[in-house]
Amino acid sequence: RAVIGYDNAGDKCFSVGFDEIPIKINGSGDTFSAVMMAEILNGSELENAVKKAVNGVSGLILENLDIAKEYNGLPIEKNIEIL
Repeated sequence: RAVIGYDNAGDKCFSVGFDEIPIKINGSGDTFSAVMMAEILNGSELENAVKKAVNGVSGLILENLDIAKEYNGLPIEKNIEIL
C-alpha cells in the first residue's frame, strides 16, 4: 500500500509506502489529515508531511491495538509523543 501524491511546489510526484494494519479505527483519517496539515503549516514539504502522518497514525494504531476497539478510536492524548 502507498500514499501517492504530487507536490506542485517542487513539481514532483512521490510515493510513501506503508504496511496495512487490518483494523478499522474511527478518526484515523482525521488524525492523518491533522498531522499532515500541521507539518505543512510548520514549513515541511508535502512528501515529508505525508511521511510524518503515515508514521504517526501507524504508530498510534500499533501502540493501541489492544484497546483501539474499546475506545472506538485512538487515544491520541495518551500517545501524543508518537505524533
